[in-house]
Amino acid sequence: MSRFDYKNGLYPNGDGITRVSDPFWMNTCQKCGHKYWSILCTDNCSNCGDPDVVRELGGIPYKQIIAERGEPIKHNSE
Repeated sequence: MSRFDYKNGLYPNGDGITRVSDPFWMNTCQKCGHKYWSILCTDNCSNCGDPDVVRELGGIPYKQIIAERGEPIKHNSE
């Protein structure tokens, strides 16, 4: 079953907060310094795999986005 939220336009099986119409997340890894774009905010560093990443969505910090939209759904987190 798809989790696509037609009302909010969220990605199917996505992170629960990123909308299809949003720009890419700009990520900077705190471990290796790699900068990269991603569609979802729950991605780990594409270079080293570290989850400690600073994220921005269209210049808006991650903390501000989650304050407005709620916490993302993290797959495989425990």
